[in-house]
Amino acid sequence: MTISKSTLRGSNRIKDNDKRRVVDETSRKRRHRKVMELLESDNYHDDPHADLVMSKRIPKFDDNLEQRSTRTKKKERTAEYYQIKYRKNFQQLVDEDRAEAEANKKSVPKQNFEEPATLLAVTPATIH
Repeated sequence: MTISKSTLRGSNRIKDNDKRRVVDETSRKRRHRKVMELLESDNYHDDPHADLVMSKRIPKFDDNLEQRSTRTKKKERTAEYYQIKYRKNFQQLVDEDRAEAEANKKSVPKQNFEEPATLLAVTPATIH
């Protein structure tokens, strides 16, 4: 006794097609009527979209679609929005402060608090 692979697994629909039966006219009509009744009973349910409210933004598919082409002014975003959107983590803040401190060190020249001897000696030739 050999068992084919199709009997072990596979689509039931394909298996059913292999077992085609010859059905007389009355049983065919009965099956057809049952299928139609099931389909009809499927149609009697509450509309899931019945409680939806129409939105003003949805075009009404009227002839005045040309008037809808002018859009309302776009809402401006505040500074708070960008602060939240581009929030920096701690490491980024530390790196930024370090870079800023290094830039400040380079821009300020080193101050020498010792008085050079050349500045203390004032000669009459230098004063005019």
